Amino acid sequence: MRPGDIDAVVEIARLSFPDHFEAGACFENRLALYPRGCFVLADGDAPAQGYLIAYPWRADGAPPLNTVIEGLPTDPAVLYLHDLALHPETRGGGLTHAVVERLAELA
Repeated sequence: MRPGDIDAVVEIARLSFPDHFEAGACFENRLALYPRGCFVLADGDAPAQGYLIAYPWRADGAPPLNTVIEGLPTDPAVLYLHDLALHPETRGGGLTHAVVERLAELA
């Protein structure tokens, strides 16, 4: 994921989680804090078809929805999967398989 992908990520999130809005600032924050855990699912230079965001966190809870966090914990216990979302038109095509494997390797 790159900063230029944020608008597409916000749109995919809006379509995927209509009752759980998160602003671009939230996604920008996670990308800045842990870029290794931020992925865009796209075919070459095509627009994003999905995204995955994960980062080290505590085992006792998740950050509140749609918030900017100051930093990652110094003693993380888990790799927290913040979101995995696909554009509705691309669901069911196996697009997430490779990124989930990469996340498992990262964990």
